[in-house]
Amino acid sequence: MKKKHEEEKENEERWLLPYSDFMTLLTIFFIVMYALSTVDSAKFKALSESLKGALGKGSTVISISDTGPGSTNNKGNITNTTNTTKTVKSDAEKAAEAAAAAEKAEQDKLQELKKQVDKYMADNGLQPVVSTEINERGLVISLRDSAFFDSGQDAVKTAYENQIITIAKILNQMGNNMRVEGYTDNVPISNNKFKSNWQLSAARATNVVELVINKAGVDANKISGGFYGETRPVADNNSEDGKAKNRRIDIVVLSSKYNSLENGK
Repeated sequence: MKKKHEEEKENEERWLLPYSDFMTLLTIFFIVMYALSTVDSAKFKALSESLKGALGKGSTVISISDTGPGSTNNKGNITNTTNTTKTVKSDAEKAAEAAAAAEKAEQDKLQELKKQVDKYMADNGLQPVVSTEINERGLVISLRDSAFFDSGQDAVKTAYENQIITIAKILNQMGNNMRVEGYTDNVPISNNKFKSNWQLSAARATNVVELVINKAGVDANKISGGFYGETRPVADNNSEDGKAKNRRIDIVVLSSKYNSLENGK
């Protein structure tokens, strides 16, 4: 009887073995799930940081994971993970860089034109009556009227026609649009031909435009004229030297920004 009772007691405890196996497997399952969730969290964090960088700097950031010992692969094994981050430039950044490069190239061309005009001026003793500068509009060549026009007259002096023609040929190498602008000082004019400084500045600019079209080979579609009278002085009209600087003709080689405006774009 005692032996039979011991056997029955032993049979009642057999469920512990499969139960312990089950608990072991369940524990392993949760460990694996936790490991997978940790890897996903890390990847999600990396993706989040990448998106923040993209939105903040205008770049798209791509994270590439190389599988090695210690990271989790497609089969759930733990392997090492080495993260490599590569930055891809956005279209806006590429466009900005291209625009900056084009602007620099244009500025270099304007500088080269200026050097050529300055050399021509030096070789022909024109520095006292011709000046050059580069500003946001482009390359500006200023011709003092005292050398190129008789007082109160709009016709270019015959002795100075060739100088204007040669300068225009140098400027025409770039191919950009040009403007010829007439200015005067603040002394009113009233003679048989002109009733105001507006008329005088307009007539002088027109004659220079026609001269460079007919003699320097400048395309008529790429040159325009403007007249401003006494309204845009570059010096003080209270001195004779200032008045002399204000009486001028400006030939402007326009930068691309203003070039497009001239083309109506």
